[in-house]
Amino acid sequence: MDIIKPRSAQLILSYDGVNISAAIAEYVTNFSFTDNAGSQADDLSVTLEDRESLWKNSWYPAKGASLEAAIRCENWFAPGASPIVLPCGKFELDEIEMSAGAGDTVTLKGVSALVMNSIRKEKKTRAWENISLISIAGDIATEHSLTLQFEGNDATYTRIEQRDESDLKFLQRLIKDEGNSLKLADKRLVIYSGSEYEQHPVSHTFTRGESDIGSVQLRSKITEIYRACTVKYHDPKDKQLKSYTFTPPNPPPSGEILQINKDVESIAQAQRLAKSRLRSKNKRETTGSISMMGDPRLAATMNVGLAGFGNFSGKYFIDQATHAFGRSAGYTTNLNVHQVLGF
Repeated sequence: MDIIKPRSAQLILSYDGVNISAAIAEYVTNFSFTDNAGSQADDLSVTLEDRESLWKNSWYPAKGASLEAAIRCENWFAPGASPIVLPCGKFELDEIEMSAGAGDTVTLKGVSALVMNSIRKEKKTRAWENISLISIAGDIATEHSLTLQFEGNDATYTRIEQRDESDLKFLQRLIKDEGNSLKLADKRLVIYSGSEYEQHPVSHTFTRGESDIGSVQLRSKITEIYRACTVKYHDPKDKQLKSYTFTPPNPPPSGEILQINKDVESIAQAQRLAKSRLRSKNKRETTGSISMMGDPRLAATMNVGLAGFGNFSGKYFIDQATHAFGRSAGYTTNLNVHQVLGF
């Protein structure tokens, strides 16, 4: 008779390239990995039992050491199902925290290895002329030995200046106005269009009373939500003051018009700027969090559906996915989401 093995989740952790999963298994009390859609770096945290003071002394790890983690799930969604592995990526050990008392612990905190890269640190001043956004991103990616994955809105510039800024800050400034987001992961520089990613199909739909979800908290607000966006600019060709107003389909019934004063090179750039600035504000209209049994298939930048929640039902974009497990809670997944805008 076949023995059905129970559902299990295991942390796979390498330290400076050496797999230490088996050696630390009995000490791990909590683990978490946070996957962000953009702007924030991914992070990792491992809490270890330290009653024998090993981690505080002879096993004390080195700051800056590399950590590579994954979560391996066996028999997770059905008995005998193939294992599912969630790769968490590579991190650098950034902080070591000790807690002493009834039960001593040491917590290792890592940040995405690319956070320490010069792309974030070294400030530069230079100018770019007659160049596209994708070309600038490609040059910067090459300078930092990264692979560019460009799935965003492109733009061209007669002249653009990088003024005492890191390459990352400079890129983030450019892509924001074009309605793009940026993510650094696994030696890749990923630039994508938030509006296009929101058009991707939902990966999972969670139905109230049917799906294995623990709790859902959703909120909808009206403050700082706008029905349109107007960009006022000086046309560089005819030196005239002009404006462009973007009104999305099905705009909020109330709300002000967002006003932006910024020089742009063309009406096309004004159109992209108006749309991106309105998206940046209005995607905060309906937001929330979802907690559930651990699901290694869910990641930031995916879309999920909610059903059975009245006016809050619909399609949501995952801004942040946190995968965690501990001795008492087991493996859980928590999502921070916003409702897609449709523009």
